Amino acid sequence: MTLQDAVREATRELSDQVDYLKSQCERAESEKAAAEERWKHLSTEITLCRQREDGLRRESQQLHDAQDEIQRRLDELDHQRSILVDSLLAERAKAEKARHALHDEKHAEDTVREKLSTAELQIANAKQRLAETDSNRLRALGELTTVLRETLQRTLTASGAAVANAAVADPTWLEQKRNIDKLRAARHEDPAGVGSLCEQREQYLSLLGRATVPEVRETLRAALAGVEQQIDSMFPGSLSLRPTETTADILEIHSFLNPHGRVSILLPMNVGTWQAISSGETGPQIDALMLTLWHMAKGLGLRPDQGEFKLLHGFPRYDSAFDADFLPLFEGFRVALPSGRNIEFRFAQLPNELREVVDLED
Repeated sequence: MTLQDAVREATRELSDQVDYLKSQCERAESEKAAAEERWKHLSTEITLCRQREDGLRRESQQLHDAQDEIQRRLDELDHQRSILVDSLLAERAKAEKARHALHDEKHAEDTVREKLSTAELQIANAKQRLAETDSNRLRALGELTTVLRETLQRTLTASGAAVANAAVADPTWLEQKRNIDKLRAARHEDPAGVGSLCEQREQYLSLLGRATVPEVRETLRAALAGVEQQIDSMFPGSLSLRPTETTADILEIHSFLNPHGRVSILLPMNVGTWQAISSGETGPQIDALMLTLWHMAKGLGLRPDQGEFKLLHGFPRYDSAFDADFLPLFEGFRVALPSGRNIEFRFAQLPNELREVVDLED
């Protein structure tokens, strides 16, 4: 399973939950906006009701003043009493009508106030639902980030472990390799003895390759076997070193553009290994990882002033001074380990969902 598949499998459920909560947030926002619009409309109606009420009050006051004036004139002008009485009755009718109108306006204002109270309650409920939904969304995003971070850490740890395992050589193979080195040294130090045996072996092999007569080939094979037996008795396994694996598993090494628009490369190790290297620890596994970093720098043609190895946000990485056009020029690099094994690293883009885990604000 690739890293992309692992990420997709690990985050499918949480990603669906995030999408669902996002739609709930959008719906709550819509309800909140509608309630606020109703609140504004009802507030405008209350203002208009109050203006009409003030006008009616002023009109009622004016009518009462007119009544007082009519009564005064009745007292002063008795001969106009009948006319003024009719006028008074008419004005009283208007005043009654105004009082009814004022009552109706007050009733309308109470109705608007009730609607306004309902709208305010709806807004409060919408805000509460929005807060709860947003809290659930943030919690789900936090869980998603944790799963992504753990998935990436496991992948980098596994890559470091693969390098460390490849650094451990087969003891039998190492013994044979040491005997080969001893044989090469003895050939020069003892030309009359070991050197002569090696030259005999080479000549027998050369003659055997050219011989066509079966009896001659058998004679050469017997002589060659005798020489090789003498060499093998002094340097066991030096003539029959079995090949080691030419490659270990092909490993991915991931890169991404950091917030500064420069290429960053995640190193195939976890924090513990980084700290061990930083503290100066040594050993076959540590040496293999250091050799990996050296080959990476050599393969990319990096100079010390073109980037920096660092530990940032819990991930060992190399921050380069190059832009996005740099890495596509390179497919990867190969590391030849002292154990006789090789590891091939191939550059791959870090999945977008994992960039948020490592691509935090510096």
